[in-house]
Amino acid sequence: MAKLAAVLGADPPAGLAELTDDELLTLVTAIESSQENHRREVIRAESDLLHHVPRPLRGTVKRIIR
Repeated sequence: MAKLAAVLGADPPAGLAELTDDELLTLVTAIESSQENHRREVIRAESDLLHHVPRPLRGTVKRIIR
């Protein structure tokens, strides 16, 4: 449960205490994978966005969106 709390950044719902250790590990792995996919997609979207911005403005836009 501590690993799940760390991944969620908050206390997990009480009902999850009924899960087995293997089920919790599967849940933590799925959440971590989802978070990593989300991070990659955000980076890709930022990169795609910057390709549509005129080159002289890219540095300014990059600082604004980050």
